[in-house]
Amino acid sequence: VLSSTPCSAASSTVPPRSSDAGQATVEFALVMPLVVALVGCIIGVTVLCLDALALSDTARTTARIASVSVDPVATARDFVASRHSGITVRAATDGSAVTVRVQRRVTFRLPVIGNIRFGVPLVASSTMAIEPPITTAPQGTSVTP
Repeated sequence: VLSSTPCSAASSTVPPRSSDAGQATVEFALVMPLVVALVGCIIGVTVLCLDALALSDTARTTARIASVSVDPVATARDFVASRHSGITVRAATDGSAVTVRVQRRVTFRLPVIGNIRFGVPLVASSTMAIEPPITTAPQGTSVTP
């Protein structure tokens, strides 16, 4: 059935536009760069903490291996050089303990702001008591100190 009267129901469901119509979009556009920067900082700090944790583990493992070797200083230097690049190692012994200090520089790059790079030095150290060197004996025999 067709009606000759105009239908005003469709036009009455749309609210009239106010002066605040684009305010949410503008607020979102202003806040979004800050949120992205905050997320980037959180990710950067997380990466830095993970690198510090890995460096601490490297120092502990190196000190443990050096503490059971005949030459702790050379063993520490060789162990780090064979497994990790970019890490400097200093080992010292006083006869009863070996102290290993490892250092690495972590470089961050901020691509959004520009090609800005900055480095953060990370240092970890570990001390272990020197134990008798590990010796291996042929199968079926025992090692007596």
